[in-house]
Amino acid sequence: LKPLFGNGGAGVFRVRPGGGKDERATAKENLEWLGARAFRRPLAAEESAGLLALYDGARKRGESWEDAVRLGVRALLRIVSPGTGTPP
Repeated sequence: LKPLFGNGGAGVFRVRPGGGKDERATAKENLEWLGARAFRRPLAAEESAGLLALYDGARKRGESWEDAVRLGVRALLRIVSPGTGTPP
């Protein structure tokens, strides 16, 4: 998958793991940041948990960190813009 935004190669991610940053924590930060912009409000705890469950499942299946976070991003976009494709 290609980055969703052309912001100097950073893609859709606000933060990335590394340098002492935990992979799951950075996934959560990215998904909550994008979710807050998509919904124009902070994500509710259950919304965040649902997106992280998608991330966790993807990682358990061996998907990369980027692909696992992108799965959550695609789910966010489908919530904001329903009827745009098949479920994640």
